Amino acid sequence: MYEEFFHLNRRPFAPVAPVESFLRIGPFDKAMQQLERGLQQGQSILLLVGPAGSGKSHLCRFLATRMTQQHLPVYLSTAGFHTRRAVLQ
Repeated sequence: MYEEFFHLNRRPFAPVAPVESFLRIGPFDKAMQQLERGLQQGQSILLLVGPAGSGKSHLCRFLATRMTQQHLPVYLSTAGFHTRRAVLQ
């Protein structure tokens, strides 16, 4: 593979971006503020949707590092829910 061609000891890019690389700018900051507000208001379910590759998982991993002991994050990857009712069931 390219590691051998370029004489690399390991792959240069991680499959998942480190949480420390999250930047609270623009729409990411707005989404983070809304999620944090939902947690502060005691909402039991918060839903984050967006197109593939838009940073949803990265934002959720960052949010999980900021949560208190009273919150338990649950991550549903590629759940494919098409209605609100399906999410709750």
